[in-house]
Amino acid sequence: MLQTQASIIQARRVGPGMSILTLRAPDIASRARAGQLVLVRCSDADDPYLRRAFPLFAITPPDIALLVRADEPGRRWLAHQATGTIDLLGPVGRGFTLSPLTRNLLLVSEGLAIACLAALARVATAAGIAVTLAAGAPSATTTLPADLLPTDVEYLVATADGSLGQRGTVASLLPDVVQWADQIGAAGSPALYRALSEVIARHRLIVDDDFAQVWWLGPIACGLGTCLSCTVETRHGRVPSCREGPVFRLRDLDLTAIEMDHYGEVNRA
Repeated sequence: MLQTQASIIQARRVGPGMSILTLRAPDIASRARAGQLVLVRCSDADDPYLRRAFPLFAITPPDIALLVRADEPGRRWLAHQATGTIDLLGPVGRGFTLSPLTRNLLLVSEGLAIACLAALARVATAAGIAVTLAAGAPSATTTLPADLLPTDVEYLVATADGSLGQRGTVASLLPDVVQWADQIGAAGSPALYRALSEVIARHRLIVDDDFAQVWWLGPIACGLGTCLSCTVETRHGRVPSCREGPVFRLRDLDLTAIEMDHYGEVNRA
C-alpha cells in the first residue's frame, strides 16, 4: 500500500449529490485491480480524522476515478474539490479474479455499490467478455447514468418505485440472468447475497469456487487489518475485509452469521 498526493484532473457532477473525481495517481493506478479500494484523506485539517474508503470506479493508468456521494462531512468536502491534490493510500485489499474461461460475465449491484463493479466491467469488456450489469436502485434519479459504463455493457435496471426499468429489487432480475453466466461479480447487502446464493442453488447444478465473487466492506479505519473494525464472518472464521477482501468468494461468506447491521459503508461508496 502506497501513500501519494494525487492531482485532481476532473470533477464531474453525474447526479444529485454525486460526482466522479478523476485523479492522476500513476503509482496506484499501475498496481490496482478492479475491486480494490483507496483510503482518502477528506479534509485539509484534522476533522474528520479518519480516511474514507472508496472503491476504484475506474483504473486508466496513470489515472484513477472515484464515485463520490456527498452524504456526510468527509465526502462533502471531497465532492467540492475541483483543483489541487488529494492524499491517498492504496491500493487496498484483494480485487476480483476473472477466469480465462469466462466469456459471459454477470454483474449484480445494489444502490451505489455499483461503483465497486464499474472497473471490472471495463476490464472484462476490454478482454472481449460479454458483460451484463443488473442494477437495483430506489429510483431513476439514484441510478448510475448509462454513459458512465462501457458501451458494450448490457445494463438492466430495477427501481423500487418503477421509475426506471422493472419495478422491484435487483433480486427480481436474477433468475433470468444467472443461468447463462460463466462468472458473477456482485456488490450489495447481505440480503442480496443470500438471494443470489438461493438463485444459484436453484439454477446451477455445478459451479466452481470462483463462480460468484462479492464485494464486502464494513466500516474501515486502518486499511491494514490491525484495528479489526471491518471484520466479516466467513466459513473460515472472522477476518478483516480490508486485508482478506473486500472481494470474497460468495460461498466463503457465512451469511447465516452476518447481521444486517454489518452492511456498513458498501451502499454509500
